[in-house]
Amino acid sequence: MSKQKTTVTVSFDVEIEFDPARFTPEFQSNFRRHFFQYDTVREHLEHLARNHVLGHEGEKWDPNSGRFRYFAEGYGFLDEMDITLGEPEESGYDFDNEAHLDQELPSAKEPAQ
Repeated sequence: MSKQKTTVTVSFDVEIEFDPARFTPEFQSNFRRHFFQYDTVREHLEHLARNHVLGHEGEKWDPNSGRFRYFAEGYGFLDEMDITLGEPEESGYDFDNEAHLDQELPSAKEPAQ
């Protein structure tokens, strides 16, 4: 069998609870100065969901509260922004070239008895 190549797109759903009023002009100015030039809440939510799925953000120790809290760079502790990220759930796979992917693989021969 000859070598093949395909791209697999893996999709996840992440439920996010948020208060759009928290994305104030002051927050936006600071975020855009230090991070990305986002203009919409959608861009922020996409960024948060992507980083959550990839594991780039996570719980950090907060010495002020004496507990672990979810922290995202550029946003701080998410509970202070009234943002809650649900657990990522796989929602599908897509292949750019599905030819031959569903062929049954040869099975190992049963050992002789």
